[in-house]
Amino acid sequence: MDARRIARVCGSPLTNNLGKYLGVPLIHRRVSNQTYSDLVEKTQKRLAAWKSDTFSLAGRATLIKTVTSALLVYTMQAAKLPSEICHKLDKLNRNFLWGHTLDKKTVHLISWDIVCMPKRNGGLGIKKMKGMNQALLAKIEWRLLHNEDEFWCKLFKHKYFHNKSLLDINHTRCGPCSSTWKCIIHGVKLLTKGLKWRIGKGDQILFWTYVWVPGMGALKDHATTSLADDILTQTVDCYMVNGVW
Repeated sequence: MDARRIARVCGSPLTNNLGKYLGVPLIHRRVSNQTYSDLVEKTQKRLAAWKSDTFSLAGRATLIKTVTSALLVYTMQAAKLPSEICHKLDKLNRNFLWGHTLDKKTVHLISWDIVCMPKRNGGLGIKKMKGMNQALLAKIEWRLLHNEDEFWCKLFKHKYFHNKSLLDINHTRCGPCSSTWKCIIHGVKLLTKGLKWRIGKGDQILFWTYVWVPGMGALKDHATTSLADDILTQTVDCYMVNGVW
């Protein structure tokens, strides 16, 4: 049944643009730079309203962290922004930090990589947009792991990882899927780096592939020979006797 017949049966109009919901575009086609170009324009207008030469370097850094970054948080925790959009947003923040405008060219005294390092490591604590986007998306995966009884969690589980754990799915090959699921997959890659399992019965923790031994990472990375698939699916309790392995 084509779109016209569905629209006629349902009595709804046809449209090529679903618009936005709470400021976030409702995606029904391939995501492009144009999809989120308004974020760049919004940030540019906000920065243009401030005269950078009236603020100290510390003042400009504070504005970037508390205002311009905050403008993007809601969208970033619901959608994966194209790399080009993240690059443009970083460029706007970078130019504002150093007082660089169309009429005034300035030298960027320190590389952006160093500026974006945590303060304890010698940076200013400004967040790169790409990393910030991925970190915010990882919050969705955390909710998926801990709120399995919610309807939206059941929906994604039934469609994309039925009878599997979210952590067991192939994060590099998701096949035909929605843009929302691609966002979730993008966040999972970061989330798994920071997860460590706490041993209980050990019947849900994969012995070789999950990170559960402090400071060791995945044990399969330390194996001296290749491991068969049936071995990789063994859980910790297969190797434990009276709580000792």
